[in-house]
Amino acid sequence: MWTCGVLQQLWASLSIKLVMNVNTSNYKDRLVNTFLTADINNRQVLIIFIWALWHRRSKLVPEGLKFHMQDLLGFIRGYCQEISLCQKKLKSFSTTIMHHLWHPPDSVVSARNSEGHFMGACTYSFRDVVDAFVAEARQCKRAMPFTAEKGFWRLLLEGDSLATIKELNSDG
Repeated sequence: MWTCGVLQQLWASLSIKLVMNVNTSNYKDRLVNTFLTADINNRQVLIIFIWALWHRRSKLVPEGLKFHMQDLLGFIRGYCQEISLCQKKLKSFSTTIMHHLWHPPDSVVSARNSEGHFMGACTYSFRDVVDAFVAEARQCKRAMPFTAEKGFWRLLLEGDSLATIKELNSDG
């Protein structure tokens, strides 16, 4: 493997740096040493190279395909480029998600008169709320003292949680 002219030409074309001064005649150890001393980009190219070479070799014998160095180089470079583009997209996607995570708003109680004019508001922060039913129930509980403090004599509760609406409309 280390003395094969075709492999050396492929490695040179892919800019894979080989560790040649290893004091071992065991080719597996040389390959491991080459991998361990390579930077992350060369490791990636080396892995794709070995996989692509194995894949081509397994097609060469049973299917009678011819080996073309340029085809193999094009495949390896294309695969490396695709992985690089995917990594860039993934990085930009994950930072975009981190900046745009939805956070629930504080619970708001707003007061309007019979003509719809705004009369007052207050907000409450609720912790450990697992669903909309609990959030709206807590909001309703907070709305009652707020209504009394403002001197209002009538309270109309509105919400968009189907479970809350059904519960409020039930006879129980």
